Amino acid sequence: METKLKKGQVANVGKYSYQYVDIAQIHDYLESINAKYIQQIKRIDESDYIMTKRCFNDVWEDEWLQGARVVDATLQGVKNPAQEQGSALTYARRYSLLMAFGLATEDDDAQSLSCSIELTQEEADSYTLTFGKYKGQTLKQIEEQDHKYINWLMDNTKDERILKMIELSLGYALPDEEEQQERFELLDRVNNLIIEKDIDLEAIKKKFKVESTADIDTKTLKELVVYLEGK
Repeated sequence: METKLKKGQVANVGKYSYQYVDIAQIHDYLESINAKYIQQIKRIDESDYIMTKRCFNDVWEDEWLQGARVVDATLQGVKNPAQEQGSALTYARRYSLLMAFGLATEDDDAQSLSCSIELTQEEADSYTLTFGKYKGQTLKQIEEQDHKYINWLMDNTKDERILKMIELSLGYALPDEEEQQERFELLDRVNNLIIEKDIDLEAIKKKFKVESTADIDTKTLKELVVYLEGK
């Protein structure tokens, strides 16, 4: 069954705000169709993923469905890593539920992500990362050395401010919610194919020069799925 849920909650991230569907709204809908679930975290390819098992009319399914990856916490502003990790876990739980039960979301207005204070071109061009292997470098410097890292950052960061910086400084188009879900599904397919076909994971990581499949950009993930399906 598919349905659309309205985004009834508002969260603030730095200069930005966005609307989202909270878990309570999803619970209300599942209760209305006599559905339940349980979730657990599973370690796959050095990353944590939310696994969901569904129940309809008091009959539990055997299969655990792999959902969203729990992103690693990073220190932002006055927030501490524990708070950030809690937010990341809640986000992954919520997104995994939408995926597991085939639920779509419906914006209350035409644009769910809005910027309350516009960033200037100068701010975007002078912005430097505060984490990772390119800490202290501007986005343009990073792109010149390793444009794939910018793609990875867009695929994996939850920080809307960073995404806006990338858009303004480099002219990259930001991924929308549908594109993000496509990425989760591609990662799920890749990891399942590696297990099903007994693929050498270390060889895959070495080939793409990554520490995990989650570090591979979306375009390359699509190519990898085609490659693995043909093995």
